[in-house]
Amino acid sequence: MENSLIQQHKIKEVTFNGDNLLAVENNDKVFVAVRWVCKGLGLTDGQSRRQVENIREDLALKQGIASLRLPTNGGAQDVQCIELDFLPLWLAKIRVTPTMARENPEITNKLVSYQIKAKDVLAAAFIRPKTSAELLLAQAEMLVETERRLSQIEEVQRHQVQVVTQQQQQLSTMIDMFSETPIRSRIVRKVKELARHRNTTVQEAWHEIYWVLNDKYGIDLKRRIQNKRNRMNKERLDAGLKPYSDSYLKQKVNALDIIMEEEMGQEVMEVIAGRMVRG
Repeated sequence: MENSLIQQHKIKEVTFNGDNLLAVENNDKVFVAVRWVCKGLGLTDGQSRRQVENIREDLALKQGIASLRLPTNGGAQDVQCIELDFLPLWLAKIRVTPTMARENPEITNKLVSYQIKAKDVLAAAFIRPKTSAELLLAQAEMLVETERRLSQIEEVQRHQVQVVTQQQQQLSTMIDMFSETPIRSRIVRKVKELARHRNTTVQEAWHEIYWVLNDKYGIDLKRRIQNKRNRMNKERLDAGLKPYSDSYLKQKVNALDIIMEEEMGQEVMEVIAGRMVRG
């Protein structure tokens, strides 16, 4: 949805839990800028981009998004926003992975606070006193709108259940086909199969998996591999020995080692199966 430049007086910075959120009133509806919420929650740039994609792809949430043209210090820009009524639904769908919770322990409590209170605080910033007649009319309109949206949500949920069920069946079938061998061997075999399926190299298939793991679970495999190799050489130097060669380190520490340490073998199998299903 494209809009003409929204006037400055309809835009407000609202403080919530010490974070600045950008809220906009447009066509009698209140919207909040998605990236401001992501920043307040403490998500990385990559995780924030993924949340924007998730909203655009979600059958229910995409009904409440709008690209609003707002005045900024750098001039007029299109900002991805979500309608306030859809904010709790979006926040409820954000999954905090064990790694995110471990590396950023405050994110879980902040997310719960945002889910429960943020909508009311943002809405209050645009509330003006209303007459009794306006309140009665607003209540009547709210009831009608609530019934309409509930009907839409029920229909969307029925469709989502069907889609998810089909995807789960496809994933389960693909995973069951090679569940008889150890997880490490299965991962190696399936990465090669993914490379053949994509008509690419095994290294490029691994890069694709790196990207998905980092984006979905906050696991930066490349960085962790390098950190572990650095620790090994430091221990070697502390012991008065020569550092390991690059070729030796590449043999001893690779992506699979980190995946096994994180006990994320099954998650990686699901990522590979998901990329195979996408084609």
